[in-house]
Amino acid sequence: MNTYVLGNYDRFHCIAFACPDTCCTGWDVVIDDDTAQKYSAFPGELGVRMRACMHTDADGDIVFARTQPRCPFLQTDGLCEIQRVAGEQALSVTCRRFPRIVQEYEDFTECCLSPACPEGARLTLAQGALEVPMTQTNDADLQQLLQLRGELVRIVRDPAHSVAENLQQCLRSALAWNGVPQGECVSDAIGAQFRFYAALDLMTETFAALCRAPRPEPHVDRAVLENLAVYFLFRYLPQAVTDMDAALRVQLMCAAVLFVTYADAPPLTAARLFAKEVEHSYENMERLYDALLDEPALSPASLCAQISALRSGE
Repeated sequence: MNTYVLGNYDRFHCIAFACPDTCCTGWDVVIDDDTAQKYSAFPGELGVRMRACMHTDADGDIVFARTQPRCPFLQTDGLCEIQRVAGEQALSVTCRRFPRIVQEYEDFTECCLSPACPEGARLTLAQGALEVPMTQTNDADLQQLLQLRGELVRIVRDPAHSVAENLQQCLRSALAWNGVPQGECVSDAIGAQFRFYAALDLMTETFAALCRAPRPEPHVDRAVLENLAVYFLFRYLPQAVTDMDAALRVQLMCAAVLFVTYADAPPLTAARLFAKEVEHSYENMERLYDALLDEPALSPASLCAQISALRSGE
């Protein structure tokens, strides 16, 4: 099975105590079964504390009980006590892999970095144009989606047109590919979109504050927005193999781009918080997908109209 990686995936290294955020706060980190067995037999005082902190959550997953709201093994210098004592190989699969996203399909695997990590966001969004691999597959449905993805990436990067024009064309092409109507356009769509995000299950007051007060005018950083669009197309469009609804995944991309342009924060910060609060929450992503199908403020027509307004910020 071939593996294909997006952009600077192989350049990632955790910057540890230099990181302005930490993946060890806010999330319940799932401990895979093999690691849980290792922790159950881990010697010494650290092993005793590991076992005392492990519990099974409502979903049946083994996790470490958080402490206000940190992982109990996150030390004050921002480093992991387990890794410091026992090495990286002692970490659970989740901790060892993040922010690497690994997606396995019928006959290939694709990998990218999550912008939820500050260093992942920097390498994905702010280090030049992302190089998209030429993924190969023998699956007919996936081949259609990969071909569409290549076409949409070319549209997003077209230097002859503005970011707004390219994103609109990208959405229209996906709608035409699926035969989906644009639907109803509503007024104050950005306000309604941000109110939707504010009502999700959120971890941080920082993200909640951004959702309560979007910028009155968009801030357009072309390089970052193009890379953000490419990241979403790379990560999510092949997932449409389950239902062949490519348009829905392109709506998701457009919604994320709009959030980043209207959030009152630097683009990398806005993209990181969106990934951390929305993309990495199964429940929030389910609610967002439902809203993209049902909420007028997130309809293709509303997204197109709001994207058109990005021209004022270019």
